[in-house]
Amino acid sequence: MVEARDSKGHFIKGNVPWNRRLDTQSGIVFTCKFCGKQKPIEEMKVAMRFFSPLPVCRDCWELLE
Repeated sequence: MVEARDSKGHFIKGNVPWNRRLDTQSGIVFTCKFCGKQKPIEEMKVAMRFFSPLPVCRDCWELLE
């Protein structure tokens, strides 16, 4: 598959390769420090119980608090 580019080598508006398109739609993903599962940022909380606050998922946060 050939991507259309302008004279400067940039992609023409609206014609973005599939691999770059998927990266922008996936959103931000964090890894929980306790269970090791990868979850979206909406499901993460910060455990302030520790000296350096840790990003943990909601399930682990409920167990810690």
